[in-house]
Amino acid sequence: YQSHRDDPDTPLAETLGVRTLAELRKPTVARVQGPAYGGGVGLVACCDIAVATVGAHFALSEAKLGLIPAVISPYVIAAIGERAARRYFLTGEKIEAADAWRLGLIHEIVPDEAELDEKVGEIVDALLACGPVAQVEAKALVRAVSRRPVTSELIQDTADRLTDIRKLIATLDIPVRQVLIESRIVIVNDDFSRDIGVRWGFTRADAGDGSLIAVSGSNNSTDT
Repeated sequence: YQSHRDDPDTPLAETLGVRTLAELRKPTVARVQGPAYGGGVGLVACCDIAVATVGAHFALSEAKLGLIPAVISPYVIAAIGERAARRYFLTGEKIEAADAWRLGLIHEIVPDEAELDEKVGEIVDALLACGPVAQVEAKALVRAVSRRPVTSELIQDTADRLTDIRKLIATLDIPVRQVLIESRIVIVNDDFSRDIGVRWGFTRADAGDGSLIAVSGSNNSTDT
């Protein structure tokens, strides 16, 4: 890993960057208002929640360049399924917002950017109403349980997780539902992340400790 850190264009660096977003302990929200191609689709798939305007569209366009969507494939396949991945990995076709919703890549569609901001704000409010420790553990639970058969070992693991979080809460000096508003949620879109940083008091982004990072879904660029 260290040998690739100075070269952000290496496949390993790309893999580690996408994995950081996918495994971030805090909630992540994708706000998509335009085209998201290639890696942009991967970023959306990595987020916990994704909302897009009706005019947004997506494409796994790597095959048209003689490449494959290797780095993002685990996250995209988890979002849209193997069957859909076979089609769109091979064809590079444009995926309209309605189809992205049908496939499970995005959770909601709104008519325009004004309603996009409103919907993302509603989701953020819902996230902030929940316990941050519970959200961290809930994300870990999804990763641990997903695609595993229901066995006695899995049942025991889920019971142990509930016991552990109860023990952790019992040691805290704050009420269970008290939340720390600062640096709680990641918004994937640079412009809106700056707006929401003012509205909810976020600090500067730092992907290393899980605070706010911003990635533009419209042009695949990144800002921190």
